[in-house]
Amino acid sequence: MLTLWDTPAPQGAVFITGGSGRIGTALRQRLKAGGYTVRFCDIVPPADGDVDGFTLCDLSDQDAMAAAMDGCRALIHLAGHPRETDWPTIEALNYTGTYNVVAAARRARVRTIVYASSNHYCGLYPADTELSPHLEPRPTGLYGASKVFGEGLLRAEAEAFGIIAFTWRICCFKPEPVSARDLRLWLSPDDSARVVDRCLRWSEPGFNIIWGVSNNTRLRIDDPVARRIGYQPRDNAEDHLARLQATGVNTEQVSEWPYLGGDKAAAWMSQQHD
Repeated sequence: MLTLWDTPAPQGAVFITGGSGRIGTALRQRLKAGGYTVRFCDIVPPADGDVDGFTLCDLSDQDAMAAAMDGCRALIHLAGHPRETDWPTIEALNYTGTYNVVAAARRARVRTIVYASSNHYCGLYPADTELSPHLEPRPTGLYGASKVFGEGLLRAEAEAFGIIAFTWRICCFKPEPVSARDLRLWLSPDDSARVVDRCLRWSEPGFNIIWGVSNNTRLRIDDPVARRIGYQPRDNAEDHLARLQATGVNTEQVSEWPYLGGDKAAAWMSQQHD
């Protein structure tokens, strides 16, 4: 795997929660290839067999989390439930679990936190909405609401304890775009590593909102934090246009769904409430 940046990685270990997951694996592999020292945890060992720096750990165990990330300078929090589900699961993993991870990071004296938020923070806006840090919360269901909580918790932590904090609103992370919606909102695995690399190099304390998207031709975005920290995505969903058209995707439409949050938002809004 080629290194995605030209300058040496900063010194000090980086800790990833959910490091065996889909995004965690892609990010872990690329950060290691780029010279970062990576430690990570999950509730299952990594499928790629790379257990160097791995700790088997649950989000419910704050003590174990603090011990696992002891000595790390930065945390990338990816763990949690990644989609809509029942309240007890969301509460345990995305509310209490996120609190435990942030509290453990404080105990371990971690100075930088990158929190994996989501476009579902504001997923009930129209599909053609310009991405901006100024969008008010319009969460997609219980999952989206948990991201509103996580962003608020991270902001409170940053303002009280002077850490470097990034809420990373990940959009459509996939190896390749597969829909018309992805032509706007795709985030490639390589660009996910590029944006995290820039966050990990930033040295000014404070709370920041940055969007997780690639350099897509059809993207409408105002991302001042990306400009400030020097995030320059290189991949473009438009390069996959012919393949999408060949598979029958209607690439003339903004999205297959009326909401920014895509199918998850449409599913939430289609419920019959008593």
